[in-house]
Amino acid sequence: MRHEDYMKEMSAQADQQSDVNKPSHYTQTNMECKEAIEGMLGDHVVHAWRANILKYIWRYQEKGGIQDLEKAQVYLGFLIQYEKENETWR
Repeated sequence: MRHEDYMKEMSAQADQQSDVNKPSHYTQTNMECKEAIEGMLGDHVVHAWRANILKYIWRYQEKGGIQDLEKAQVYLGFLIQYEKENETWR
């Protein structure tokens, strides 16, 4: 699967929960902030996903509660799907 197709599929899955996956403050233009980051980083985007997973788990009790855990879950889903398709850890 091409990187662009993979990213579109992941974005479609993420759209299911707008407050978690597509908050209005990240979608002010025709390109979502997440898409810009993924475009800049290419396959290295996995490092950003890992950082976001850690960030949301780290702070959930002090800031966002369950919603932060849901956000971490979304990024974990991106990472799992990517690794299943690319097996970069081997």
